[in-house]
Amino acid sequence: MKKLLLIALTALSGQSYAQSLAANVMPDGSRDIFVGLAVAAAPNYEGRQERKATLMPILQMQWSNGIFIADPYTAGMHLSSNPEIEFGPLLQYQPGRTASEAEKAAGGSDISAALNAGGFFNYYLNDKLRFNTSLLHANGGGLMAKLDVQKIFGQIVPHHTLATSGGIVWANRDYTEKYFGILPTLLLSGSGSEGFSPTNKTSTDYSASAGIKDVHLGVNWNWEISASVLLTSGVSAVHLTNSAARSPLVSQRNYLTIHSGLAYRF
Repeated sequence: MKKLLLIALTALSGQSYAQSLAANVMPDGSRDIFVGLAVAAAPNYEGRQERKATLMPILQMQWSNGIFIADPYTAGMHLSSNPEIEFGPLLQYQPGRTASEAEKAAGGSDISAALNAGGFFNYYLNDKLRFNTSLLHANGGGLMAKLDVQKIFGQIVPHHTLATSGGIVWANRDYTEKYFGILPTLLLSGSGSEGFSPTNKTSTDYSASAGIKDVHLGVNWNWEISASVLLTSGVSAVHLTNSAARSPLVSQRNYLTIHSGLAYRF
């Protein structure tokens, strides 16, 4: 179970995509829990140059009945008894977005938080290499699918473990319009029902389409300081593509997110 933090710290690295914990065989009635705190640095939201550093909780739990909490925003349940295959339902809370004045000037708007529901399917090629897939449906009709390949290198030196991952995210039009589109009604209203305040008179409406939203790579490193204390750090690189990258709201197609924190295992 020590590889859990290598698998599911995507929320800390700025990626809001669901990952499942490894479905290791656990004795009946048992559980595994990590709790801690991390510092994360990421853009204010996808595609913006403005960045923020925040403290974020590390929270991972898994029970022998298959229920797990992968991070403070994601929970699910393993339904497979096959060690090579993982699948089950997922719930994910997606925080809202409050646009700054500069972001509103570019055409951005405030976006309410959403509860995403869907499922995951993972396939192990071996105990250190697996394919991760998930499909999530959000309030308002947004649909997002993720495909990743993940490689765990194990202990490269005693007490140090490394993992890498890479993949793509596909989103439907409802999702890309919500996060990357600019509605004509907002441009004309002067105030905007979603908190939009157009100060840039050169802004025009922009309609985003369905397609591959981004390509991403990530590296995560764990240092097992003791049997109960873990230092976990990581970096991820994201490249926005297609209509998401062409949006007037995007000032930076390529961006990095980093995180580092301490977790205690109960």
